[in-house]
This record gives sequence, structure tokens and C-alpha cells, in this order.
Amino acid sequence: MAAALRCAVRRLGLGGRALQRPAVSQRVEDNPSGQIASLLAGRSRSISSAAAHSPNGNPKHPCASNQKQTEYLVSTHLKQIQKKKEELFNLIAELDSKLPSHCNRDNRELLMDLSAHVQPKPNDPQWRWYGGAKRCKNYVIYGGMLFLGYLSVSDEISALYAVLME
Repeated sequence: MAAALRCAVRRLGLGGRALQRPAVSQRVEDNPSGQIASLLAGRSRSISSAAAHSPNGNPKHPCASNQKQTEYLVSTHLKQIQKKKEELFNLIAELDSKLPSHCNRDNRELLMDLSAHVQPKPNDPQWRWYGGAKRCKNYVIYGGMLFLGYLSVSDEISALYAVLME
């Protein structure tokens, strides 16, 4: 919320002075036009300084200037995440193939989950095995839930059927 407010203040070109009260040496009744002129002059200075920072002289949204940096940061982070997933899959798969007694259930479940997130490796038997195990596990879980749901309402359905047949 605070960041959005700061961004809106920067867009208006008020700098940090927008939320502060201006220092007034005279009362408004004494010199109202002087006070308004000084406030307008302060605002026009901040707008002109914002315009001076943009390459073509037009004031532009300061938060939008970081868009390219943000896109670059996101793309590099996503590439690193994908690389780490691949490395983790290969590391756990190697442990499972060489020392299966040391690869516990949590690591095997993680291997099943990672098999769906890494690049397809149709020639790798472990990738095929864990990918198939993940699909089979999902079928069993969802099928079991559907079956239990059917069992929970089957008595009601039987009662309705018996009433309709009478």
C-alpha cells in the first residue's frame, strides 16, 4: 500500500513534498495569491525536473522505467529455477539408482513431483517410471475420493430409487 502511494506521488511529480504541509511564513488571509503562487512554483519545478530526466523531455511514469529491469530479473530467475529443478531431479535420481536404501520416501515423492516439472526425458527409465508413478498415484487418490463420495450418497440414492419404484 505504501509503495503504491509513493509511486502515485512520484507520478504526479510532487516528490516527497506531497504528504508534507508546506511551510507558510504568512497567513492565507494576508497574501493568498503569494501562497498559491509559491505552491504552484514548487510543483512546476518538480514536474520540470521529472521531465528533464526522461530522454525525450516528456514526463513519464517513474515506476514504468523499471519494467525492463523487472522483466530481465524475472526471466533470469525463472531460468535459474528451472536449472535448479533439473539439477535436483538428476541428483535425487542418481542417489535412488546407486543407493536406493538411502533414498527415503520424501525424496522419492519429490522425485515424482519433479518429473512433471523437468524437461521430458523419454530415454530415461527413471523419468518414465516416476512420471508414471505420479500419474498412477493421482488416479488412485482422485478415484478413491470419487468412490467414497459415491458411497456417502449411495444410501440416499437407493432410498430415492425405492420411493420412485413404489
